[in-house]
Amino acid sequence: MNLANFEKHDAALSNDEIDKIEKLMLEQISMTTGRRLDSVKLYHEFPDFIHKIMLSKKGARVFQRESVEQILSMPFFLKLRNRFEKFTVSNIVTETYKSETEEIYFRLVRPWQTSDVGCPHCDFWFHQAYGLEYASRGSTWKCWIPITVEPFKSGLEIYPGASIDTVEYVVQDKKLSCDKYQPSLGEPLLVPVQPGDILVFRDDVIHSGAINEGAFTRSSIEITFINK
Repeated sequence: MNLANFEKHDAALSNDEIDKIEKLMLEQISMTTGRRLDSVKLYHEFPDFIHKIMLSKKGARVFQRESVEQILSMPFFLKLRNRFEKFTVSNIVTETYKSETEEIYFRLVRPWQTSDVGCPHCDFWFHQAYGLEYASRGSTWKCWIPITVEPFKSGLEIYPGASIDTVEYVVQDKKLSCDKYQPSLGEPLLVPVQPGDILVFRDDVIHSGAINEGAFTRSSIEITFINK
């Protein structure tokens, strides 16, 4: 993997921005499940059937238009706009529909739940599976931002030694699977992050969520920039 296609920006979000985004998550969780929660860190205390509602479809974790507008007006995003001035934010694409609304979505990873993290993948594999116009390799960059995270215990893994052209994966019904133990992937590296850091990587960087070995729920938001 070419590490030139991967960047880390420390403390890119202020504490106020982190708190506001967590509040937006809590509002959406409550709207979707009918359950009130005081902190995303305690999300794992909900019963399993509540999590199935949030995990079963990506659409449950796609921010509503009003929340997206709030995030896109935050100072950290204005800096990202300068970084990606020749790019545009992707529109909403889920398993069942597409929308003209700009897409920002969040993930929730409970402690020690292997089912909460996906398999190793490149984003452009999904773009191809969905038949998107920006499916060619190198067309997009992902911004991954941890909101609640325990450093060195949860976060994002990358595969710096991966031989991307020989990694094998399968797509069926827009769902992707990839054996994380195949030799062409190499060993994963857990990227050390704090809440509010930003990881920026191109769509051909192989990555996956790390199993949460902490005591609290890990949450993050994701924004995709498309080369115009």
